[in-house]
Amino acid sequence: MASENKPRLPLPVNAVDKSGRPTLATPAAEQDGRRPLQSAVALAYREGESAPKVVAKGRGLVAEQIIAVAAEHGVFVHESKELVSLLMDVDLDGQIPPLLYRTIAELLAWLYHIEEAQKAGQPLPPAPDTSAPLTEPTGGH
Repeated sequence: MASENKPRLPLPVNAVDKSGRPTLATPAAEQDGRRPLQSAVALAYREGESAPKVVAKGRGLVAEQIIAVAAEHGVFVHESKELVSLLMDVDLDGQIPPLLYRTIAELLAWLYHIEEAQKAGQPLPPAPDTSAPLTEPTGGH
């Protein structure tokens, strides 16, 4: 898939990587002593899987590299300190916990709407509030 077909924003925010698989890279700055330390988590969701997985995560230079690779491949980046903090506890290649299903689904839906709005030349929709308190899922997924 050609990267020029990928929607672009000043701060990248896309749910599909260059091979067409839905992904999400999420950075957040954290305080580490005297200076801020960047953290980042990259998620991927593939059809047939029950939930997105953490495919990369790190702090400092590793976080910067995750964000740079995301931008390089046209993967949009969404900033949420709260969400990154929770996702940093998930093992690499581990599925996101059920507590985050709704939040991540809302982000992926928002990213889909961004792509559609860009294709149609429409204004971009506002980002969902990922800092809101998380609640246990009710009923099915």
